[in-house]
Amino acid sequence: MAPRPKSQRIFHEKAVADALRNIGEGISNRREQGLNRKVSMIVARDQLLLGQIQDQMVEIFKKVPAAAPSGWALKKNKVKTQRELNLLLSDLHFGANLDGREVPLQYGFTEAARRLSAVILEAAEYKTQYREETGLNVSILGDIIQNQLHDMRDGNPLAEQVSEAMYLLCRAVHFLSQHFPWVKVRCTPGNHGRNTARHHDRATLNKWDATESGIYYALKMYCQNLKNVTVEIPRTPYITFKSFEHNIFMTHGDTVLSPGNPHKSLDVVGLTKRTNEINASAKTMADRYSLFAVGHVHFGAAMRLPTGPWFITNSCLIPTDAYGVSLGSLNSACGQWIWETVPGHVMGHHYLVEVDESTDKDKALDKIIAPFDGF
Repeated sequence: MAPRPKSQRIFHEKAVADALRNIGEGISNRREQGLNRKVSMIVARDQLLLGQIQDQMVEIFKKVPAAAPSGWALKKNKVKTQRELNLLLSDLHFGANLDGREVPLQYGFTEAARRLSAVILEAAEYKTQYREETGLNVSILGDIIQNQLHDMRDGNPLAEQVSEAMYLLCRAVHFLSQHFPWVKVRCTPGNHGRNTARHHDRATLNKWDATESGIYYALKMYCQNLKNVTVEIPRTPYITFKSFEHNIFMTHGDTVLSPGNPHKSLDVVGLTKRTNEINASAKTMADRYSLFAVGHVHFGAAMRLPTGPWFITNSCLIPTDAYGVSLGSLNSACGQWIWETVPGHVMGHHYLVEVDESTDKDKALDKIIAPFDGF
């Protein structure tokens, strides 16, 4: 997506500022005179954001699926699942709107949709000869939007970022639901998806109270008529589930289980210690986790820790942004993990679905998910 002309950006910023000022003044007049002006502006910003998102959701939900496609909902009770495919989605950073004149690669509406389309198409085409006996676990580990953490003008307007994320995720899960007997989606927020008015830094209390949780709830509502899809949004800052006899633990990676520094390093010794501590809390040996996964670090790795469990770090969809460039990172090997789980093996055939500049130019991917077209 081409960057907005300067004249349009100035006009847009002025319109938003005027709207915030008018809402803030209305709130101040209705409240007691002692109400803090800063609080008024925060409430005004939230009201404007919600209003913009509500308007956009009308468009996003126009084509809510009426029923589970392809008859999978009817088949799922007759076919015993013998395989589970796992798709890990994190660090998508929708709405970043990277300017290719400032950073190595452009990343806008078109590039984001094509990269996500390439990933879900790879999952849909994975070992189709075993499809009727294969369920799909989709784990969404946060940083779905860019947000405005390092600069209040970072990326697109926040309402547009949220709307793009809802649009893309809803259509991605809908597409996947047509290719698997069942799809189970589990969601947890990241640091970029937090509500910055409440959590100025890392969210250590009520991390679920995040902007991304609203996106996940929209996804859950969108999928309510897809009988072969479930969407879970736990309040814990992590997700856990069982795949056959294997227990799996996942979190974003900025809290709870930190793997190291984004773009820089993995702390294998520290990870071994922290995963041991988590497993030590298990009531029985059968309750221990045999696979851990995080996002956050923006590079993909899969390893067996010295104590036995698998540990996965996910990569990202977004190429290096201005913040990454400021840290000296001029390139990102982008992609998302998929792997197969079967009885006896929590981590079977696995690989990183890579996306790059060639993906951004593949117009055929628009048939999977058409790019979001903004407000």
